[in-house]
Amino acid sequence: IMFGNMPALMSRWIPDATKMSFTDMSRNADVRSNFVVDAWLANWDVVGLNADNIVLGTDDVAYRIDHGGALEFRAQGGTKHFSGDEVQELTSMLNLATAPEGSRVFKSLTLAELEAGAKAVGSITDEMI
Repeated sequence: IMFGNMPALMSRWIPDATKMSFTDMSRNADVRSNFVVDAWLANWDVVGLNADNIVLGTDDVAYRIDHGGALEFRAQGGTKHFSGDEVQELTSMLNLATAPEGSRVFKSLTLAELEAGAKAVGSITDEMI
């Protein structure tokens, strides 16, 4: 779409979505199961500074609504190093010192959840991307 005379990406609206707290996110299976994807995409701001980047739909699905901090970009639009080869975020996004918000949500992930996430990412083909 055009937004303010600039091309923009518009997503499908999620009607009646509700805000989730950090605690809500940490207990939500959708949020937890996609951590490895967030780490793979270097989505440093996945949960948001104020727990405002994931919402809960009326279908009880958690939706990530702001991917501005993924790949080569920081949440506020600046650039960051993204190698794509090594997923350092698997540890840095769990570290309170480097990811205070995200670590609140993801610190209790189990090894089984991390392995399942890695398997899911590993099954993504170039054609799917």
